[in-house]
Amino acid sequence: MQRENAKSFYQARVRAFGSLFGGSFGMLIVFVYEAVLMNVIVNNLSYNFHFLTLYTLISVFLVLLIYVMVMFKQHDLIFVAILTYLSITISLRNNLPVLVFGIERISSTIIGVMIALLVNKIHLYHNKNSNILFVS
Repeated sequence: MQRENAKSFYQARVRAFGSLFGGSFGMLIVFVYEAVLMNVIVNNLSYNFHFLTLYTLISVFLVLLIYVMVMFKQHDLIFVAILTYLSITISLRNNLPVLVFGIERISSTIIGVMIALLVNKIHLYHNKNSNILFVS
């Protein structure tokens, strides 16, 4: 929420697109890891190596996400994209599939942005009574 509507719409766009881009990138990374690499690593190597590989891939693709955002000159979106990316890749999902968790995370951010825009549009008018004098 900002003072001016133009700034509010700009911040809403930054939050919505940053969340969408970072969340999609995070869902893609986790989905590919769980579908392809996780079974190979757990079966051939130890279970602890699974976490080391996962967090290494998350870190490498985090740098790639920042690079892509800078390359497309989307500097304002970087913070929100990283926040959503890390939320999807690192957080505990309570045994939800990554697609369900990611879509819920992205949609909750976009719904929050819409509610903030609606609240920012509402102007509560009040009457000023100039007949009363307050002295302190």
